[in-house]
Order: sequence, then structure tokens, then C-alpha cells
Amino acid sequence: VRELGADPRVRLAQATQVFESQAGSGDPYAALEYGPKAIGAAAAHRLSTGKGVAVAVVDTGADLGHPDLKGRIVKMENFVEGGAASFAEDRPGTAVAGLIAARLDDGVGIYGVAPESEVTALKACWYPGPADAKAR
Repeated sequence: VRELGADPRVRLAQATQVFESQAGSGDPYAALEYGPKAIGAAAAHRLSTGKGVAVAVVDTGADLGHPDLKGRIVKMENFVEGGAASFAEDRPGTAVAGLIAARLDDGVGIYGVAPESEVTALKACWYPGPADAKAR
């Protein structure tokens, strides 16, 4: 870093910084979640994690391949595109499903308020066109 800083062609040189969440959980972005903190989800998880609870998310669909949702989405239905399962680009519904059921302490992303619940993703909303789906 010292050598780079002395080089007149280099505007700024600094050591690599490592940042870690101070969430106190195994989910790296948990400290950034406002909702679960506001409702005391961590305390509620001592009593219940939503195991055995069925939840329907009526939105744009949810990405079954999302690492925080693996095994949480137990059923999908598409009511707007002739039944074709095109959920991978459905970010709004994926976000809602994640707030509800993202896995707890899995080392990925966030955690949901009911991380062991079973989600049925019901696609009842759609984008006006393919470009809009990718922009969101």
C-alpha cells in the first residue's frame, strides 16, 4: 500500500477492508432488516418459527431457485400467463416470500419472520413487458 501510495499515477491506495454484519445471527444481512427488528421476530423465534404454518403469497410469483427460499415454497400456481411457470424473474413476490419464509441462520441473506413456514406462491400480478420485469 505504501509503494502504491508513493506512485504519482495512483490517486488513492488503501488496505482491503473486511466488513461483517453484527446481526448476531448466521444471516449476513439480518442487521439491515427493519421489519423483523420492529416486530421482535428474534424473540418470537424462541417460541415459534412458523413450522407447519401454510402461507399464501399472492404477488408476481417467487423464484424457486433463490438460496434463502429452498424448500420453503411448497406449491406454485400461475393465474396470469396461461399457467406457464415463469417465476425466476419475479423479484417483488420473491422479496415478499423472503420476508416471510427466508431460512434462519443459513449464512445467506436475511431471515424471515416465519422461517419454517410453507409458502404457496400464487402469481396473480405481472409486468407490462419483459423489459419491465428485468428493471425491477
